[in-house]
Amino acid sequence: MSLTGDGGARSEAERQLAHAAARHREVLAASSQSGRSAAGDSSAAAAVTRGAALVTFALRRAVAAGIDVEDLASISGWDPGVIGEAVERGPAPVLPADLDAALVMRSEATLDAMAELDLLLRRISADVVDPDWAPAPADLDELRDLLDQRWREWRLRHGRRAAASG
Repeated sequence: MSLTGDGGARSEAERQLAHAAARHREVLAASSQSGRSAAGDSSAAAAVTRGAALVTFALRRAVAAGIDVEDLASISGWDPGVIGEAVERGPAPVLPADLDAALVMRSEATLDAMAELDLLLRRISADVVDPDWAPAPADLDELRDLLDQRWREWRLRHGRRAAASG
């Protein structure tokens, strides 16, 4: 699906943002509980950072779909000013001040990489639906199989064994 402002893209962007914001709130609530070990604190901080990065990514996709800041605030529960900062600067404005700076930097780098992957996938989608070039269904099947194979190989090289849910 292309996120270019059509009704379906807008609805999907709203759904993704609502889901990401809900997960982020859950992670924030869980991370505020005390009594964890140092490793647990580190894991909680990483989860909060990833959650904020996910919301920021969803906000950026929603902006690309043409959703205005007031609607973004209503969906996410975030202040419109914070939304603008997060879209422009990444998740840092919404992270607790006591988070490890290295985790924040990693989160921002992950967010940038996710945006680049998203851009690549959108470019592929736009290219294969270009009326001046219409690949055959078998060619698209070949592309899907190639991407799927490379994805699985890459995941294994980076230690991901189980399939992601979703």
